[in-house]
Amino acid sequence: GSIQLNVHFIPSAVAPAFLSQPADRSVTAGQSAQFVVSVSGIPAPLLQWQRRPAGASVWESIGNGTEYSGTYYTTMTVNAATLGMNGDRFRCVAS
Repeated sequence: GSIQLNVHFIPSAVAPAFLSQPADRSVTAGQSAQFVVSVSGIPAPLLQWQRRPAGASVWESIGNGTEYSGTYYTTMTVNAATLGMNGDRFRCVAS
């Protein structure tokens, strides 16, 4: 009998790379702020937004909820900034 051989190309993994970084934002308390990144990689990178409160030295992963949305996507929104967030920093980690 005959044998059929199927060959499929599987692309090599490509480490995540940020194509664009989020821009600085200044908003009034109660307003929302969006941060946007562009990321490439194979397979598509998993994203996690983090926050470092003003004066702190440790980054904390943030999740979706009342304060934040899109914390696992390229666009993260601070839904309603508070005075307590003054000077906080945000970053996106890709893996």
